[in-house]
Amino acid sequence: MSLFFLKNYLAVIIFSVAVFFLTVFVIFDSVLLKSDWKDFKQELVVDHQLLMLRLDQTPQDQWELAVADYQPVFGMVPELVEQESLDSVERLALAGEGPRRYLSDFSLDIWYGLFTLPDSERVLKISEDGSPLNDITADNVIWLILPILLISLSQAFGTILIIRSISKPVRELSETALLFGKGGFSARMDKPRPPVELLAQSFNTMAAQLEDKIREQQLMIGAIPHELRTPLSRIRFALDLSRGKQSFEALQRQIEQIDAYVDDLDCAVEDVLELTRLQSGKASVSDEIDVGKIANSVADSYMDAGIAIDVGCQGESAAYGNEGLIRRAMHNLMQNAVRFTETRITIRVLMENDDIVIQVEDDGVGIPADKLEDVFLVFSRIDKSRSRETGGIGLGLAFVQLIMRQHKGVAVARNIELGGLCVELRWPGVNRKES
Repeated sequence: MSLFFLKNYLAVIIFSVAVFFLTVFVIFDSVLLKSDWKDFKQELVVDHQLLMLRLDQTPQDQWELAVADYQPVFGMVPELVEQESLDSVERLALAGEGPRRYLSDFSLDIWYGLFTLPDSERVLKISEDGSPLNDITADNVIWLILPILLISLSQAFGTILIIRSISKPVRELSETALLFGKGGFSARMDKPRPPVELLAQSFNTMAAQLEDKIREQQLMIGAIPHELRTPLSRIRFALDLSRGKQSFEALQRQIEQIDAYVDDLDCAVEDVLELTRLQSGKASVSDEIDVGKIANSVADSYMDAGIAIDVGCQGESAAYGNEGLIRRAMHNLMQNAVRFTETRITIRVLMENDDIVIQVEDDGVGIPADKLEDVFLVFSRIDKSRSRETGGIGLGLAFVQLIMRQHKGVAVARNIELGGLCVELRWPGVNRKES
């Protein structure tokens, strides 16, 4: 990461220096030289007039000596040259017919002017003493280099700050991702900072979801052999008993018992497979369903259980979801309630803040407060001995929670003040259908 920013910093510095020199060159060529050229012409006029005054007072045969003895005001170099030595451009400039009167010797980069002399074949040439570039002093060089140094230092300081502000959170995120990849599923980026704040938050969310999935899978893999051992042990025990049966009727009853145990084992395997399908796939939850109708239908199927079941719908009960999954969730809740209720089960269907809510209450003994959240865990049993007697392998409420996740909802369990347990299902209703 640091090497990446260092390369980019060097590229920026090189580009900035190139732009700076280009700018200076353009300014020098278009502004500074133009200013010097204007000053040169004004200075040339002064020295020309002063020199002509001297030549007017000097005999023509002494002009060479007068020009040589002249002390220029602005550091010019005067000399007399023959007209025959002039080129075509200089002849036009001398006659006032060329593009300019003042010329430049490009080979020497010297500016000069040509002036005619009365009654003479010679021409007065006044040129600048040396190249205009020679006027650049050490101070000029310093003022040219100083901005480059300041720009480079400011860019270096800014780049270092950028590198530190970006590379540190990126490095922390990379280390966290590496730790997570090595099996540290609880690894999170504690304080996400810009510019990777959104990326870090997305990683934390993803890591939390993966950790939950992995924990569920690990729990499931570890619990399946233990849970299947019980029905297998019952079958083995029943087989041992059947070997000692003497009468056909006793043996037939034992075989029927074994058949019931096999059915229990088959149901357990089917529950595990169904749980796996729910965890790996995403069912369609966009069908419009009548939750009240489903609640009444499920309640009717338990009327022969010898328990009073009350169903109440408050207001609109239409929602979006998967009818099969919602029906399965309610059956699981009813099976749990029938096992542990004393005399009555109450089912309510209502709308709260655009959420569809199903409440299933029983009048049993309830669940210890510190175990309420555990009832939705895979293979969880609050009362293990009673659960084994009533059947099942602890997947009922785990199914309910997974079904609610498919519907972007939640399942919550709470104890009732007068005794018993209430399990509430809640997910977005009609007005919150996802587009």
